[in-house]
Amino acid sequence: MKIWFTGILWLLWAPLALAWGDMDEDGVPDLKDACGDTPLGLAVYANGCSKMPLSQLCLPASGGGVFPDNCAAPTSVVVHFPTGSAALPQSQWSVLADIARFLKTYPSARMALAGHADDRGSDAINVPLSLARADAVKRVLVDDYGIAAERLMVSGEGSSMPVSSEQGEKGKYLNRRVEFVIKNE
Repeated sequence: MKIWFTGILWLLWAPLALAWGDMDEDGVPDLKDACGDTPLGLAVYANGCSKMPLSQLCLPASGGGVFPDNCAAPTSVVVHFPTGSAALPQSQWSVLADIARFLKTYPSARMALAGHADDRGSDAINVPLSLARADAVKRVLVDDYGIAAERLMVSGEGSSMPVSSEQGEKGKYLNRRVEFVIKNE
């Protein structure tokens, strides 16, 4: 009887406990977080996206600089993916909307989309998967937001450039990403 009761309690409470996971620790549950990678301490809206106005968006530029030139430090803007997938989660579309507005604000800017993977799988799997992730982001920016395809260059880096330890699911989640870098002419 006790085992049955414990099982029933788990079935009732597990969805509530799992629904309140918060990978980026911004106070917004992952199931409701449209921007699942906000930096620690950044003020966010109820949907988990940064309250930083678009005019303050500052992206890294190739060669180590930032764009636009008048900003101080690059803003971390990335799109994250599920394990083993290049399907763009709906929760990440708000990031692409911000990137599209940014590119429309700076119509001469060209951007590199670098896809990455966590360390699960071999390079033979991760390099094409990371390239497919970058292609998926490019497809949305071109097809849904009208950004010219020639302004966007894609690459697949595989698992060669992690931003976090691969210990645990949070680190793996942070490494499954597409990063945005402005290409200097």
